[in-house]
Amino acid sequence: MKKLFLVIIGLLAFTIPVMAATLTPVTVTWTYVGNRAILGGFNIYKGPTKVCTTTDSQAVSLACSVPLTIGANTFTMTAFNREGIESGASAPFILQNHDPIPNIPAGLRVVKKKK
Repeated sequence: MKKLFLVIIGLLAFTIPVMAATLTPVTVTWTYVGNRAILGGFNIYKGPTKVCTTTDSQAVSLACSVPLTIGANTFTMTAFNREGIESGASAPFILQNHDPIPNIPAGLRVVKKKK
């Protein structure tokens, strides 16, 4: 039992830093050509992770909060039928997320240097 406890403590001590993703509200719009009578809805994925779903078969947009990291964030979309069977994924679409703009400097003053 002592060895297992030490292994767990050792693993906790060596965590790998990762870039944190921030939930950001976005709206995705699309067109759908097909039989909407059989649709159950649409899913949006960031990589392999499903991040948004709508069960509105008539939807052409979806507002949700998705995890974004700084840089390129790649998403795909699928449609699913009423039984939950998904279509193949759409072509990837990329959302660029940039660093926030820094605040404007304030309180500036010039100090003359003495010789």
